[in-house]
Formats: sequence, structure tokens, C-alpha cells
Amino acid sequence: MTRQVITSALAQASPEIGSPARTRPRLALKFLPVLLLDDLATTQMPSAQPATVLVVDDEREIRETLGEVLEDAGYAVVSAAHGVEALRLLARIPPPSAILLDLFMPEMNGWRFAEQLRGQASLAHVPVIVVTAAGPYWGAPVSSERVLRKPFKREHLLRLLDDVIRSG
Repeated sequence: MTRQVITSALAQASPEIGSPARTRPRLALKFLPVLLLDDLATTQMPSAQPATVLVVDDEREIRETLGEVLEDAGYAVVSAAHGVEALRLLARIPPPSAILLDLFMPEMNGWRFAEQLRGQASLAHVPVIVVTAAGPYWGAPVSSERVLRKPFKREHLLRLLDDVIRSG
């Protein structure tokens, strides 16, 4: 089945996320799982319950944009502005299916957050994808296959996310 419906806001969106030249109207996020059919969606989630993705990034616009892209692809999204906020959130909700993590954030950076996550038995299994503008010389708390450098294409994000969730 070809996916044809695309909203005008998404049609105006830049093909790259995290690009400094990105111009796009801001949309109110509802943080509910929403599936908008478009040509960029990878696959529908096989279960009735959508996979949940935690987005941890100190830049509000990046959190909102990632949230919109993920919701459009059928994921449920929760977000936090830094590692401390993310850990507090994770203490109150079931473990997410995956985490998108920025590295440079106030209060608790991505490296420290990943270390804390690995130290909790109930969360250590959750796959982490690092989403960063930092160069490779900084090193990432995950394997290089799970690092997306900003700006990146939506298709790359959705493909990688689908792969890490399916592989467990």
C-alpha cells in the first residue's frame, strides 16, 4: 500500500533534522501516539500498543521535531530536557522501547545518563541511539552504529530506530 496522505506542515519540513537553516512552523505536540500516513514512514508497529521512544535533548525545537517525526511514524513519544529529568521520568513510566539521547546537556550530560541507565537492571536493556552534532573525537556511550550526527535525514533515523527496537 502506498502511503499518500501528508500534512501541509510536514510537506514544508526540511528533509534534515537538526539543520541550522531549518524553517518550519511550530506545531503543538499532544504526546499521544498518532499515525499520519506519509511516504517517509518506515513500517507500522506490529502490535496494537505503539513502541515508546524517550527523546532526551536540551534543545526544545529538536525535542519537538523529533517528537513529531516519531509520532508520524507511529511511535508514542515522551521527552526530557536533560539526563536528570529523563531519569525522574523513567522512574514513573514503563521502560521505553528505545531512547534518543543528545550528549551535551545541562545538569546531566548524555555520557553520565547512559552510565546511570546501564546501572539500573530494569533499564539496562533499553537500546540507546545517540543524536548529536559532536564530532566522533568526543566518543559516544554506544557503538558507532547507534550514533546519528546532526543534521540527519528522517529516513536514517526511522530505519535505525526500527532496527534497534526489532533487535531488542
